[in-house]
Amino acid sequence: MRISYLLILGAFVLGLSGCVLRPKTDDTKFYSLNVAKVNDNSPDGRIGSGNLSIGIRSVKIPNYLDTPRILFRNDQNKIYYSERLRWAEPLKETFPRGLVVALQQDPSVKLAMHAPWDGRAVFDVEWRIEILRFESVGSGRYAEKNVTLEALCYAYKGNEANPVATYRYSWKKVVTESEVEYILHAQEDLILALAGKIATDSKALK
Repeated sequence: MRISYLLILGAFVLGLSGCVLRPKTDDTKFYSLNVAKVNDNSPDGRIGSGNLSIGIRSVKIPNYLDTPRILFRNDQNKIYYSERLRWAEPLKETFPRGLVVALQQDPSVKLAMHAPWDGRAVFDVEWRIEILRFESVGSGRYAEKNVTLEALCYAYKGNEANPVATYRYSWKKVVTESEVEYILHAQEDLILALAGKIATDSKALK
């Protein structure tokens, strides 16, 4: 009887240790913004068919967005940072790069570059951009999401220290699907919208 008891106890301990020692599955997923690609002649810029040259001096990302975790705003006051869904690269790197790529798509743009650039480079208009919001808003997994981009944009002519114009842009795009891929696609579309507005206003300022 004692032997049977010891066998049962041993089997229970082995089963328990198997549960404890079983490695935890890593379900982390990594994502990156991927604005439509072009055939770049260099990583810094591209010669296009338009007549505008645009320089992006800087793109400032707010602290709450400067995180490897993808965030979701449940409502106007609550932000959720996902442990499982993460950026493959920092947003402060992918956003400026995506913006330049988006500018290169615009038919009015001949050259678009992000600082630092060669000191001999001359642009029709240079821009300094402050991102205010870049997120999805909506509570619940299956709730409709409003993907938002808000930015303050300062336009400069030549090497002037003071802006010649200041703009505040804001866009929202509704996403009805729950998967994060649809939210990221909407964010890519908003970067394209920002690039289009910068190109339009650069043409007016030229």
